[in-house]
Amino acid sequence: MNNKNLEDAVDESLIEARAVHLLSRREHSRTELFRKLTQKGFDAEATNRVLDALQAREWQSEQRFCESFVRQRVLQSQGPLKIRSELNQRGVQNELIERVLAEAEIDWFALAVECLQRRFKRPAGSDRKEYARRQRFLASRGFLGDHIRAAMSQCENDVPDPWDAVL
Repeated sequence: MNNKNLEDAVDESLIEARAVHLLSRREHSRTELFRKLTQKGFDAEATNRVLDALQAREWQSEQRFCESFVRQRVLQSQGPLKIRSELNQRGVQNELIERVLAEAEIDWFALAVECLQRRFKRPAGSDRKEYARRQRFLASRGFLGDHIRAAMSQCENDVPDPWDAVL
């Protein structure tokens, strides 16, 4: 590595410019920004100093990122399990995730029903494989068992739940 590249790697003004560019496109978690900047070859210590400064100026905010992320994922009809998992992968603390989800006051039951109705236009009827496929679909979207059961009950016109026979 030549001297110019070494100087650029620790140049906090260059790191900040890149971070601000990324933040101008969308909100990012601190972990995402750190990963993207260090992958570009910036020094980890210098990057942390820049990210501290951006947080102090409130240019980067975990709270804003989390709120924006939750709104976006709800619009994509994703359930709470999937949203929590993705936020954890992006380095957001569990306490913040739970607070933002609670403040958002999302009706997960209604969202599961809407998601199911949008994907499947007609009831599964007595086809147990199709019924199970729809349950798996909602589970893959990150909905809890209670959300899935309620949505299936509402959308399947009182078709018996195959799991009732097991319980």
